[in-house]
Amino acid sequence: MSISQQKKYGQRKVIFFALTGLLGLAVPSLAGQSYVLNGAALTTGPGSSEYSLHAGSFNPAMSSMMVDEDEKWRLGYLPSLTINIEFGDVQNFADDLEDLIDIIDDPSLATDSVDETLARFNNLLPIMGEEGYIKNTASLHLPLFVKSDFLGGSLQADFGYVAQVSGRILDDVLIFNQQNETFSTNTSLYLKSGQQTAFGLGYSRPVFEKSSEDSSSGQLFVGAKISAIKLDLSKQVFWLEGIQNDEIEDIIRDEYDKNMVSNSGINIDIGAVWDANRYRVGLTLSHINKPEFDFNSVGLNCEQEIAGSTAADNCNVAQYFVEIKPKLKAKEIHEMTPVATADLLFKLSKKWHITSSMDLASYNDIVGFDNQYFHLATHYETGSVWIPSPRIGYTKNLAGEKLTSLSAGFTFFNVFNLDINYGQETTVVDGDKFPRVLGVALSFDEKF
Repeated sequence: MSISQQKKYGQRKVIFFALTGLLGLAVPSLAGQSYVLNGAALTTGPGSSEYSLHAGSFNPAMSSMMVDEDEKWRLGYLPSLTINIEFGDVQNFADDLEDLIDIIDDPSLATDSVDETLARFNNLLPIMGEEGYIKNTASLHLPLFVKSDFLGGSLQADFGYVAQVSGRILDDVLIFNQQNETFSTNTSLYLKSGQQTAFGLGYSRPVFEKSSEDSSSGQLFVGAKISAIKLDLSKQVFWLEGIQNDEIEDIIRDEYDKNMVSNSGINIDIGAVWDANRYRVGLTLSHINKPEFDFNSVGLNCEQEIAGSTAADNCNVAQYFVEIKPKLKAKEIHEMTPVATADLLFKLSKKWHITSSMDLASYNDIVGFDNQYFHLATHYETGSVWIPSPRIGYTKNLAGEKLTSLSAGFTFFNVFNLDINYGQETTVVDGDKFPRVLGVALSFDEKF
């Protein structure tokens, strides 16, 4: 590898590790159902389908339907695994960032005049700041449902962990110092992460039944779940001009440990389900107690850092984006906003269902992205060990970037679920088109 190739590879490492490095720190820790669709729910959404074991985790009233009449309990054999990635409309921004870092490091590498170089990047940088982001989510989740004749209902316990990491560009103007003949900018990388560990206990029971010979017969179930939550939050600002290729991994790890704040809290969800012969309607109220969790501060007390150090440079540029060009908050609280989610299931037959669900308000996920999802799906349960059960789904985020995706999945051998989520909007990376949303979910669940 030539020296120029080594340098180019080094610049790619800067961008890659800055945007994805924290995910490697977060994943080994284990995923709560908040913000993430686990198992077959990646395709079907958080609907009231008893064939999706994780439906009882979204709506606690569904616990009563998770266990068949002739069984006492049902569980996930192994924690389900979900991984999802979302890109901004980056359009080869990585190449432009590489060029910018090269030119800042060595102005002689600029192939255009000073004015042309300034015009190029000062046109691009605001677009990078608007569209240049990446969000990674990883989740593990393990549910258990137990029928209790003594309590007249069903108990649930679930353990999970969600890790979310986002990286985005904080843009600023590129300037040229005539005296030193150097380029300079405060443009930085902003990383934000959260690790949520949750253990929940819930109870569900039937409270009303209407019997008749027509389609109006049905049964009403209600449920509640209380979860103990540990949420580790961190946010960091990295000044592009101060990043050295051989130290970015160490910087991320050191700053991650330094800036992480651990929080504990309690979350309460309640739900109701009306189950009729041909349809099922559900309503979930999540985070009704509005638990709050603190992020660490950025851009404060910079004088306490060693002058000229990387930490001091990063603190000063964070202060710039807090006070001079406001793009950040020095202090920030993550609040789990109360959200109502309604869902509807049509029973075309005992094994063939159509499901739909929608959040009735928008909410922020751990790293501050706006979400409000609509899901529409259909699935057919073959009931056979040898014939896979298929499902397909459509998902639309009605808030934030308003991205759309299609999903498909199969249940193999009546226990193994594989689902893939593929975004319909695309972006260009290194000249190739990629979906802006891409996800996969794996789970081993006990079936009826």
